[in-house]
Amino acid sequence: LQMWQDGETFEDIAKYIGCSLMVAKRRFKELGLTNCQQHTEKYKFLDVELTNSQKQLLIGSILGDGTITKSGAYSCTHCIEQTEYHEYKKNVLSSIFSGKFQHYIRNSPSGSGKKLEALHFTTGTNTYCLELRNIFYPQGLKIVPYDFLIDNLLLEGLAYWFMDDGNFHYGSARLSTDGFSCLDNILLKQLFKDKWDINVRIGKKFQIGKCYYHLEFGKHEAEKLFSLIHPYIIPADRRCG
Repeated sequence: LQMWQDGETFEDIAKYIGCSLMVAKRRFKELGLTNCQQHTEKYKFLDVELTNSQKQLLIGSILGDGTITKSGAYSCTHCIEQTEYHEYKKNVLSSIFSGKFQHYIRNSPSGSGKKLEALHFTTGTNTYCLELRNIFYPQGLKIVPYDFLIDNLLLEGLAYWFMDDGNFHYGSARLSTDGFSCLDNILLKQLFKDKWDINVRIGKKFQIGKCYYHLEFGKHEAEKLFSLIHPYIIPADRRCG
């Protein structure tokens, strides 16, 4: 009971008393403590103070592959080719990592029938994540909070954004911003100009009757971008080689 009051998980308690996880959960249910334990586990990381690097990972990744859930947890999914990067992000966020991790195979969203192997992890609920949820999802859908990004997105965060959703190709570069609206892409274009004096173009493609957008960097602008984020690109991310 004391371990439960101290916020230990079912797994911790089962290991300590030498029984299976199932037995531990059954005993907690008999004592009427299951719901309390689940509540404790959910908010175990609520008040963990995040470092500046952790905050930059979250901000940059929200612009890329990351998501902040309604409960204030960060989650992301990456293809199997980005395993090292995926593990790197888990390690950076280890102080709030919930232990929830999935390795699965899914159908390609293109409808080609191709199977994609993917990795997914989720953190626990955290106060800073809740703040980001309100900023990036004011009406439930992800937006580009220009004023917040001008003040808070640093080069480290920009590097995470690029490692999530960008690539260099024959001297040019591209950021996949198809999850954002045309207006949001215009704001992102303006953000690069105002914050780093980088000129980008908004590219678009039509697929199944819908228009998707992305940011394009010409050779000179790509070189400028790479010179800024290079110190923060991890060796495992080969796209920036």
